[in-house]
Amino acid sequence: MKFETDKWIEVLDFLLVYEAPTVMSISKELDVTYTHILKIIKMMKDKRLVKTEKIGRMRAVKLTTKGKELAFHCSPIVRFVKSEM
Repeated sequence: MKFETDKWIEVLDFLLVYEAPTVMSISKELDVTYTHILKIIKMMKDKRLVKTEKIGRMRAVKLTTKGKELAFHCSPIVRFVKSEM
């Protein structure tokens, strides 16, 4: 399955900043379709970067230790790119 690296990095950065956002809040904040975020989250779960927890009808997303390490290294890149826009 093909994936967009820039969206992965944006999602990782978002999860580093916000403790346990829902899939819907990630979608709205990053202006990406809900379905696309679900696909990204599924791929991240397969790589053990995130875990999800169902809260009522919503699904919260949290970084694993491995995910936090990767996000920590990617975060400066995201901040640099956003500051250059």
